[in-house]
Amino acid sequence: DGILIVSNHKDGSVKIYTGEGANWTFQQEISGLTPSADGLGRSIAYNGQYIAIAAVDFSSNSPDRVYVFEKSG
Repeated sequence: DGILIVSNHKDGSVKIYTGEGANWTFQQEISGLTPSADGLGRSIAYNGQYIAIAAVDFSSNSPDRVYVFEKSG
């Protein structure tokens, strides 16, 4: 199975799907990690074990962040 990671940095969400070809199944949504929704998922890196999700907070002077998650199972 492949992994498809979809970012909507406008609403601050990242969705993860597994599958192949035309058959993909929703697995998880990551959201609500930043004070404002802007910018979560602006950049994403995945190496098969870890996913790194960058968050840029455009509405304040908060520093940019990177959230790292480890695949389980």
